[in-house]
Parts: sequence; C-alpha cells; structure tokens
Amino acid sequence: MPSGGNLFKLVATEGGSLPSSQNVPMILRPEDLPDADQVVTHVLQLNHLGAEDASMAFQTIIPLHPYGRMLAVPNSQSVVISEASQTIRAYLELAQQVDQPPMETVQKTIRIERAEAQEVVEQLEVLLGLDKPSAGAAAPGSASPAPAASLANSSMNAARPLMQAVARTNSMWSSLVRSICKKLRP
Repeated sequence: MPSGGNLFKLVATEGGSLPSSQNVPMILRPEDLPDADQVVTHVLQLNHLGAEDASMAFQTIIPLHPYGRMLAVPNSQSVVISEASQTIRAYLELAQQVDQPPMETVQKTIRIERAEAQEVVEQLEVLLGLDKPSAGAAAPGSASPAPAASLANSSMNAARPLMQAVARTNSMWSSLVRSICKKLRP
C-alpha cells in the first residue's frame, strides 16, 4: 500500500497476521492522525447520522482495505475504524459532508383567491415533479436501494413537499421545508 512519497508498505493478508490485529495505536483526535499511511484505530463521533447507516454507507462509498475494520457503535452514535490513516481521513471528510442535521419542515395553509385549490395543487405537483415516483425509492415487491442510495434519498424524501387541496375553504395545505416556505410568504 502507498505510504507517502515514493515509499510503499507491503502488507501480508494471507497466512500472516493482519495489521488491525496487532498493537495498533488508538488515535482519538483527527488532528493527531499520522501523516504517513500508518494503520491506526480512530473513533468517529457522529452527530446526526445513525452509526449503522453511516458504517454501511461509508464502506459502500470508500471500501476498506483487506486489513481494515469498521464497527458501528449505535448506543454512542459512533463508528470505530481500524484502517490506514489516509483512508480514515477520507471517512472524516465524507462524514463532514453527510452528517448534517435533518431539514426542518413546517406545515402551512395557503388560501387561494383567484383559482381552484385542486388545480393549483395539481399544477404545483407537475412543476415540482411530485407526480412521479421518487428517485431511488424501491417499487413494491422489489429489492431495497443500496445503502449509499438510501442515505442520499432519505434526506431528499424527507424534504419532499406534501400538498393537499381543501375544497371547503378553497385553500391548500402543505408540509414544506422551512427554506421553501420562506419563499412563499407574500
């Protein structure tokens, strides 16, 4: 495996002992990870993602080396990684991008004055692409999407607006992401 500069480290994976089973140093702070590609153990603390979902998605996006190990610890919302320090850095960068708070949704009723509420809802569904099944969602009776796809689609489906016409009051009820709702204010 590359070990920085023009150096390569030979790692025996068959018949020998794995680096992750030897005396591997525990590095708790990301800034203390060695610059050289050394096998270390690091605890990646998550703030918003579930540990098991993150572990499956991380390994799908950035596969572990044959000697690497990753263990999800759900009760502490963390992932323990024994891997080359450069690969751990890649997991840290990925975690910064995907370990985000969920989008905040609000419910709002909008009174329609110069149109029929049902027609407005239908037109908005077409314009926003809500009349089509969501991308990445599994069709009934089919296999579920891959872990990385489900990680990406879970936030998209959570942000998917819900709209319903209320004929009695000629208004439209909607559940929207707060950032979209702010754009609808008169």
